[in-house]
Amino acid sequence: MSAFKDITGQTFGQLKVINRADNDIYGSAQWNCRCSCGKAKVVSGIVLRAHIAKSCGCLMKQPKPPRKPIKCPLCGCEAPYKGMRHVSFPDNVWSNRAVYECSACGTASTKAGVLK
Repeated sequence: MSAFKDITGQTFGQLKVINRADNDIYGSAQWNCRCSCGKAKVVSGIVLRAHIAKSCGCLMKQPKPPRKPIKCPLCGCEAPYKGMRHVSFPDNVWSNRAVYECSACGTASTKAGVLK
């Protein structure tokens, strides 16, 4: 087993280590931490040093920033892109040019180019 590493006073994400807690059932060191929101939490030292735990859970409750619109690979539109959907195969099945449609604007396309 490795030597004891005192991490009292260190901050990991939003968690500040207050003092040592009892070991868990596997013998790993646990620490009493205080989150920046004020909640107390007991966290394993391994989890803290690996930056797995960043808060008491309050970060998951915060709203995420809005995503940038993604350009459609078929037509280049910036409407809320939801992906392509397979429409049909052309008459000549051996050409390997399936027809796809942009689900945002409805532009049909093959892998070669856009069909209007």
